[in-house]
Amino acid sequence: MSMMETPLIDLEAHFWEMENPDLLPTLDDWFLVFRVSTLERSMAPIHFSYDGDAFLSTFFQQPPMLRLIICAISAHYAPLPPETTFKYYTRARKAFVRAESSKSTYKTVQALYNICQFIQTRGQPHLMKPFLQAAINLIVHLQLDIDPNDSPWLFHLNLSARQKEDRRRAFWAVYLLMVEYKATDTAEDGVSQTLTCHKINPPSAVHIPYPVFNEHAQVLQVNQLFELLGAIRVRYSNPPPRITDIITPGLIEPMKTSLVSIHTALPANSILLIPSTETLTTNDMDSIATRLSQIPLENSFTTITITLLSQASLCVFHRPQLYLTCVPAFHPDKLDTEQREIIQNAVSTCFDSALRIINLYSFFAGIASSVTTNDEETPPPPPPPHWFHQSPQLSGFYALFESVLVLWFIICRMDLSWTSVTRVGQREEKDWTSLSRRMRWIIRYMKDSVDLFGMNDGAFTPLLVCMEGMMKEVQYAGYFENLVVCMKVVDLGGGGSAMVAESETVKEPHAFLGLLGLEVAGGIRWHGSSEGRWRQFWGKL
Repeated sequence: MSMMETPLIDLEAHFWEMENPDLLPTLDDWFLVFRVSTLERSMAPIHFSYDGDAFLSTFFQQPPMLRLIICAISAHYAPLPPETTFKYYTRARKAFVRAESSKSTYKTVQALYNICQFIQTRGQPHLMKPFLQAAINLIVHLQLDIDPNDSPWLFHLNLSARQKEDRRRAFWAVYLLMVEYKATDTAEDGVSQTLTCHKINPPSAVHIPYPVFNEHAQVLQVNQLFELLGAIRVRYSNPPPRITDIITPGLIEPMKTSLVSIHTALPANSILLIPSTETLTTNDMDSIATRLSQIPLENSFTTITITLLSQASLCVFHRPQLYLTCVPAFHPDKLDTEQREIIQNAVSTCFDSALRIINLYSFFAGIASSVTTNDEETPPPPPPPHWFHQSPQLSGFYALFESVLVLWFIICRMDLSWTSVTRVGQREEKDWTSLSRRMRWIIRYMKDSVDLFGMNDGAFTPLLVCMEGMMKEVQYAGYFENLVVCMKVVDLGGGGSAMVAESETVKEPHAFLGLLGLEVAGGIRWHGSSEGRWRQFWGKL
């Protein structure tokens, strides 16, 4: 109301000039952002990356690039017709080109970050790299990586605690996006310049007296897990010189020590305790719901993310050791005690972590569709848009892919000699049948979510193709021939900027880790340079 009641004469303007009509705001734009930011007036407009309340209050004075990209994101989640959403995005790109010749501020960083967010929600993470790099470069140039309390060049502005936190959030939003991108991007020409976070305070709560920013102390744990996943991916970008190096204690201990150290340091209240069982009962779902209800809403998404990333990191680290269970030379009877125990631990760890990811997704698939039945044969409808803000997505989907891959390998590829010496062999046939049905259910849930939010033909398509192929192999339902899965990169709209990728090309899919040279369902292979090296590595055995 304060925004609409402010007299025009009171609005500050350092100069007056005719604005491009295509970049001008409207009341319809404001109502769109207000409706989505407040979930139809059910909550305060609190965001992680920017001051939502101040943004709405000064909506008509916001830089066009920031205002229009927020409109595009709001249109995406409203949801409005795709043509309306892309029109906002195209106008934001036009505003970006126009702003390239003007002075940049931290608002420009916020705009670049939200452009990345929009591109990511459309399933095209490769296209966001130039905008992410621009945001990183601008943070360094503006010295936003130094806390406002320690920035003498800002003291004359007499910034309030609220304004200082807004600047911090501009940094933290880009920083977390950077570490997530580096954890899933396998391209050799990735983000060049990077950021460090040791000179800036963590995100903190601001109340005046109503909440403007919520506390997000757990971002440090999210950051550590993404960096760990990125380090593991780099370690496995090439196969080792000798196959025994995969289980040589002296070679695996340094990375394992880092993994254990990060997991041990995770606060107990930052992780959901998910059962590692093949079935998920109503009591299990009630227990998860109770635990979630005890977590403040503003921390629930971070808790879910930490839970998924921590379990995925265990799968990713131990996966090469798990793969050894299908190599004849690594039959348990041919190994010494230490080697056998390393592989047994890898199998058990991967199995438990994969089940926890599947069970968490089972819970959210049921909640998201308001389904209370435990009927595993009927996939639920796709989740409604408002719940999609809280349910696992993006990095969560990468964790889901990892869990399905691990379970597929254990069911279809692991030699039977290992089932008798690991906890996998303690499962009954009905347990595997139940798990298989639920995996199909969750893959359907993921596919419906991707279709609903327009992320098809992008980052998640190769993951879906792989998982569907894995399920066909699990069910002996069919095979594929000579299919290489890759990520199609499609330009989302014009704008004239040089920061636009090819109109359509193919890239290695984004994931925490590819297939490491394996083929799925008789012919599905992963597109990527390291995959060829891993295929040669396994082929020599």
